[in-house]
Amino acid sequence: MARRMTPAQYNAEVRRVNAAQKRAIDNYNAKVRQENARTKRAADAINAEVRRVNAQHHRVEAHNKRVVADHNRLVRANQERLRREIAKLKAAVNVHNTAYRRSVRTLTDSFGRLEREAESDEWAGSEELFDLSESETANSVATLNSLLAEPSADGATVGAVAALRATSITDELLAFDPDLDARWRGALFALHPENPDASRHFCTSARELLSTFLETVAPDAEVLAADPSCQRTQNGSVTRRARVRHCLIRQGAHNIELESFVEADLDNVVTLFDEFNSGTHGHAGRFDLAALTAIKGRVEGAIQFVARIASG
Repeated sequence: MARRMTPAQYNAEVRRVNAAQKRAIDNYNAKVRQENARTKRAADAINAEVRRVNAQHHRVEAHNKRVVADHNRLVRANQERLRREIAKLKAAVNVHNTAYRRSVRTLTDSFGRLEREAESDEWAGSEELFDLSESETANSVATLNSLLAEPSADGATVGAVAALRATSITDELLAFDPDLDARWRGALFALHPENPDASRHFCTSARELLSTFLETVAPDAEVLAADPSCQRTQNGSVTRRARVRHCLIRQGAHNIELESFVEADLDNVVTLFDEFNSGTHGHAGRFDLAALTAIKGRVEGAIQFVARIASG
């Protein structure tokens, strides 16, 4: 039998049930708000990540466009410079057929073969190596043009001498041996238009530096371990070409035309050293600012070229 309730008790029970119901609704609404808040935070985090990724993508895309644009400008500049220097050389008159001139011709012919190779499916090198090869060819022709020009009678300013002794080589040599970098700075110090032996001192130091650099980046033991039948000199040491081949194979960029070009390029620099030291161009060892700048630039480019081939 149901318990009889007074009106007061009934009202109290109604209030209790209503209060319990309200608490249940409030608890439910609170949980819904918490879940909505968690969902919103998660959605906000996802949206923020999407915006971040999109922004990063746009930055990368913009960077890549700048890199491609810069590369294309460099390619056009190299092509135009090489064309201009060759045209200038062809226009020169009363040009003696010196050893360096023959070496420049050999290098330009080698680059022509390399260019055809790069356009084929057999090319294993990178675009950067090709661009550097084109730049090296332009450097060699530009150097010959500088030697053929009439020497300037103008004296060198302090600023011009400082620029002559400055260098674009930063850590290329330091990365392999700090002593190589120190020797390069010492070679630059010898360059001064008023120093009658400037080119001789510089060329002697630079020749030794390039030779030591190649021996450092491709030591005999490493080259022989990789290829016991590689070419050797009469005294049994590894040849320069074998060192070049080893560096190219080591970075997966070897083909015969690129190897031949690097060999011709280094031979061109060595021939330049010999010609400067022979006194072929007038008073032995005495050159104006433009000629000394050409020597430095030619060697500087060769060092950076070898460093790139060695480092991969």
